[in-house]
Amino acid sequence: LSNPSMNEIMQLTDTLKIVEIPTPDAWQDKTIGDINIRKKYKMSVIFVKRENEVIDPEPETELKKGDTLVVAGNVNKLKTLSNKTSEVIDVNQSLKDALESE
Repeated sequence: LSNPSMNEIMQLTDTLKIVEIPTPDAWQDKTIGDINIRKKYKMSVIFVKRENEVIDPEPETELKKGDTLVVAGNVNKLKTLSNKTSEVIDVNQSLKDALESE
């Protein structure tokens, strides 16, 4: 998937993988049901890792900053999500670099 923020856990088939990703900024403080991950992104959240806790997610599970999502989905859909995640990381890095240079 060539995104340093996405960690492949297991390849189930040629087209289906399980990966872990940081929670995108746009998803923070929203529930899994509100984001509609299963229908909108065609992938399933298997677990949410929060600090030293592993959460079995429900639709009402609220995602927080720092959460890591363990998701299963089609490789092409994961690439789309990977691009969304890398855009967030690039923006944050750019802001950090700008602040440090002042």
